[in-house]
This record gives sequence, C-alpha cells and structure tokens, in this order.
Amino acid sequence: MDEQMFWGIVQTAKDESGGDHDVRFRSIVRQLSDLPCSDIAGFQEVLWNCVNGAYSWDLWGAAYIINGGCSDDSFGDFRLWLVSMGEQGYRSAMSDPETVGDLQVGESDIFFEAMGGVADEAYGMSTGRYFDDDVLVPSQNETGEPAGVKWTSERELAMRFPRLFARFWGRDR
Repeated sequence: MDEQMFWGIVQTAKDESGGDHDVRFRSIVRQLSDLPCSDIAGFQEVLWNCVNGAYSWDLWGAAYIINGGCSDDSFGDFRLWLVSMGEQGYRSAMSDPETVGDLQVGESDIFFEAMGGVADEAYGMSTGRYFDDDVLVPSQNETGEPAGVKWTSERELAMRFPRLFARFWGRDR
C-alpha cells in the first residue's frame, strides 16, 4: 500500500467519525477488510512508519500540555491519534506541534490506542487469522530517545509552546 492510499483510508474514516474513535476504528476496519491481505499488511507498515516518525520531544510536549501530563505509553497512543487525524493534520503537527491544539477541537480524546489494531482486526475479519499467525509486519518501535531537544519542566514547555500552554494548561479536565 502506498501512502496516498493509506491517507485516503484514514481521511475517509476521520470524515465519517465525527470525532468518535469507535466509529473511526470501524470505518478503517471496514475499508481494509475489502482489500487484499497484502494491502492490509501494507497499511500496518505505513501506520507504524508514521507513528515512529512522530517520536519527538516536541510532540510529546504538545500532548503533555493538552492533557495535563503524558506518560510514555500514552505518548504512543497520542501518536496513533495524531495519524488518525489525517495527512494534513499529521504533517502540520510534525512541522509545528502547536497546531495539535487545532486538531483537538471536536475530539473527545487525544489518545487512540485501538488505532494500532485496525489492520490486525481487518486481517482477522478477512482471513479468520491474525498477523502473528501469517505475516510479519513492523511494529511500533521506539528505540533510544525521541528526536529533538528534550524538555524537562512545565516552564520550558510554556516557553516552547506559548499558544498551546495558554489555551490548555490548567483548564478543567
């Protein structure tokens, strides 16, 4: 599967979902289950490439500010959500993490763990088996430190991302 097809599937699901993660999940699974197994595996590969590409201190800082904290596990779920927001939102956030705040509008949650399992679910629906049974696909693979300059305090985050901090920090959660 090429990136254009991947992003088309993600955008269709986003458009259909109205911000509801369950609807978005089901939409992607439905779209994938109609495709050949090689495309389902290809979707998973592009997904993990995008998630791994978003492993940066700046994006972690954005998630931390919006949520009022963000563990390493939650940061993985945040990156899955970021991909689920479509190519434009993903690329915008990659170049300017403060734009994540614009994506959050209308979303109930900036963490979308289930997104990591859409291809496996679709593959199971199509074959009655799961990836682990039949194919080897890349996984979420964070090795080492996130890219970029590490932040160590909320004060640093406020200075690095003033718009996000002013909008989200300290609001009622």
